[in-house]
Amino acid sequence: MNTANDRLDELVRAVFKSAKYRRVCEDLVRHVGERELAIRRNTREAIKATKSKLHQVGAAYYSQKSAYEEWEEMLSSLPKDR
Repeated sequence: MNTANDRLDELVRAVFKSAKYRRVCEDLVRHVGERELAIRRNTREAIKATKSKLHQVGAAYYSQKSAYEEWEEMLSSLPKDR
């Protein structure tokens, strides 16, 4: 039997499988996912709606792929604060 927490965990895992949403704040995914699970007929529909909402919130405004790995490398090479 799937509890609400199990369904939410499943939704979060499914959203993070997509490279497009992998770096989105987990709290945001959970918040949006929880709302979508409450109004959708099943988990599959809620996952799709969650991705759509996340796209509307931010991804639609990116014109090109972000270079997260490059930025992480640059940040890690900076001197440490004293």
